[in-house]
Order: sequence, then C-alpha cells, then structure tokens
Amino acid sequence: MLDRVGAQPAPALPATGRSAVAKIEGLRLAVVATLGTRLLVWAAAIASIAIFGENAVARHLLDPSRVTPPIHSGVLNMLLSPAARWDSVWYLQIAAHGYFSPPSANFYPLYPLLVGLGARLSDNAIVAGIAISIGSTVAALMLLYRLALLDLERPAARMTVLLVAVFPASLFLSAAYPTSLFLLLTIAAVYAARRERWPLAGLCGGLAAATSSDGILLIVVLALMYLYGPRGRSPLRERAGAWWRPRFPIEREIVWLALVPAGLAAYLGYLTVAHGDPLAPFHAATSDWGHSFGPPLASIVKALGNVPGDLRAVLNRTTTLIGPGDPISWQSRNLIDVAFLGLAVAALIVAWSRVPRVYVIFAMVQLAEVTSFPTGTEPMIGLARYMLPMFALFMGAGAYLAERRTAARITLVTSALLLVAFSGLWAYWSLVP
Repeated sequence: MLDRVGAQPAPALPATGRSAVAKIEGLRLAVVATLGTRLLVWAAAIASIAIFGENAVARHLLDPSRVTPPIHSGVLNMLLSPAARWDSVWYLQIAAHGYFSPPSANFYPLYPLLVGLGARLSDNAIVAGIAISIGSTVAALMLLYRLALLDLERPAARMTVLLVAVFPASLFLSAAYPTSLFLLLTIAAVYAARRERWPLAGLCGGLAAATSSDGILLIVVLALMYLYGPRGRSPLRERAGAWWRPRFPIEREIVWLALVPAGLAAYLGYLTVAHGDPLAPFHAATSDWGHSFGPPLASIVKALGNVPGDLRAVLNRTTTLIGPGDPISWQSRNLIDVAFLGLAVAALIVAWSRVPRVYVIFAMVQLAEVTSFPTGTEPMIGLARYMLPMFALFMGAGAYLAERRTAARITLVTSALLLVAFSGLWAYWSLVP
C-alpha cells in the first residue's frame, strides 16, 4: 500500500549506462533551470530597485546594523542586495558573531556556519551565502530529477524540476536563506534511502535537522522507507497479511536513522553548553517570533476563519498594512496563503496515485507541521516557502502536467510571472508570501 505508484514506472534501480545518462541529463537540466530562473529573479529585483528604490522604513527596522549592502553605493552592492532581505539579516549576523541574542536561536546553525566559513574565503558573507544557495539549488534539482526518474517517465521528471525552479517562492533558493540547502539535504536523504545507503541517508537527515526545524521530520519518511519501501531490493514479503506489517526485515543498519535526531540534539547540546538553555529555539519561536502551538492544523482553521473578514477588508479598502510603505496588507497575505494551501492540497490529491505514497505521506506530515504553529498576524506565514521541500507535491504535479501540454505551459508561465512579482516585492523589502 505505502509504495504504490502510478502507471509506467521506471526501473527501481537503473542500469549503469542509464544511470550515467540520467546524471548528465539531470545536471544539464538543473543548471539551465537554476540559471534561467535566477536571471528572472535578479532582473525583477534589480528593476524593482531601479524603479521604486527600497522601503527605507522596513530596512531600518529589519536591518538596523546595516548588514545588507546599500543599493546606492556601487554596482556590486546593487547586484548583491536582492539576495539579502528579512531573515537574511539574522543568518548573516549569526555567521559573523554566533548566537548573539535569545531570538537568534530560532535560526538553525548549519547554513550560517557554512556562510561564515565561506566568508573567510570570499571576504564577503553575502557572496558566500549566494554561492551556497545557488550551488545547493543545482545539486538539489539534479538529485530531484534522478529521484523522480525512479518512478516517473522522463517528461514528468523534467516537469518536476521545472515546477520547483519557477515556483513563486523559489526566489529563496538563491537568497541568503537556508531553503536551498534544506531542499538538497531532504532530497539527498530520500534518494540515498532509495539506494539503500543508510549511513548517507542518516547523515543527510541529521544535517537537515541542523538546518531547519522541519528537518527532524525526515525520520518519518526514512523509517517508512526502511520498513515498507520503496527501496532498491525486493521486499521480504509482498502484500500478504496486515497492511501495517513491515515488508522488509529490521537489521542493524536501521541504527543509522538515529543520525537524524542527532543533528537536532547537537544543536540543542551546543545551546545548553554555550547559553544554558537547551530549549532556546522553541522559547524563541514562541516568545520572540509569535508562534504558538495550537491543535494540529490550527493555522489552517484560523486562516480559513479569517477569509470572510479579509475579503471584506480588501474589497472595502480597510486593510492593515504590514508596515509604512509596504504595498501588501496582512489581509492580502492571508488570502494568498489560503490560495497556496489550496494548491498544496490539490497537488497532494494528484500525487496520491502517481508517486510513491510514502512521499505523499511525508508531504502531509510536513504540511501538518508548518500549519500547526499560527502567529497572531498571519496564521500560515511562510507557507509558500515551506512548500518547496515537499517534493512529492511537485512530482505529482509534474506527472499530471507532463500529459497535458497546454495546462503545463499555462502553469509554467503563470508561475514565472508570480516569481517575477514576488522577486520585485522582495527587493523592495516587502514581506513576500
């Protein structure tokens, strides 16, 4: 049941020749998709800066130490500034100074650690952050293509990669954010599990858990794949007996999965030694960043409950702006989040019969986690960005759209236009959905 896939699956483990071709195809596609969409992001951001400048009030509030480069002090700064907005300030400061305040513990350590190391080589933390993000994006899309080929035909695998690259929130894949690194580690862990390389799967899962609070969830998909598949070899038993019984034997190699929680434990251990608070990230999320754990899916319930009032406010032009000079209101953002939620649910439905169900279950768990910690101003804040590591959504949509050329073209063009709009807003220091 758990490893059911759609029709016409590719072989679980391609032959050596086919694998070499897939590597070349995947690398070429990843490079073209990454560079092509990054040109869109940078062009839109620079055009927005040239036309509208930046929201000086937002920048002063969010970057009082002026970590991000000013846009009017040289061409290089103008080129770099679109990569550093909002939470980038926190990651850059942590890279330079470590965890300097209680709120900074909300940001997990692997990405700023790598940025700090890269800054020593490049003498510029933002350059290092961009290089890490873009390099991680290329590697992630290449692995995603190879992972998709295990279950989908080539057109569907290519469409999967393109959908991720032009997704409106993919602007974060080249920003000074850990999004692309987390995407890479997530896909690498799952791909290693498909190849039954459990030490590598556990290591990537542990690194993901040290990159994002969502990384610990990889233990779910890796454990399901270990017990039920899909995996490289044939299962011990087919569908005889109860559906919940493991299809693969439990052997010593399962201990490698303990590396996933070890990644989180290492961060909490560091905070215990350095700051005396092993629960600092969770305290920061609630007391400093306004998240509160409600019942599961509490954010969805709250956001949907706000829709009638948000619509009235938008129609009557009585919305509450995020801040002075910001072109987007909190009500508009909530409605955009609800639209992305609908997109995620539709993609889950499409994916259920087209990709391994273990992947879909993992995406459901991820979606449930990010929609269970509402804030007062925007219940599902950041949902579009958090959808990027839910690769099952894009695999299912890729398989569906690969069979429908007109719908695929409309989807890609619409997504690219939204990516341009989001990139322009981001460069202006507007809070991007």
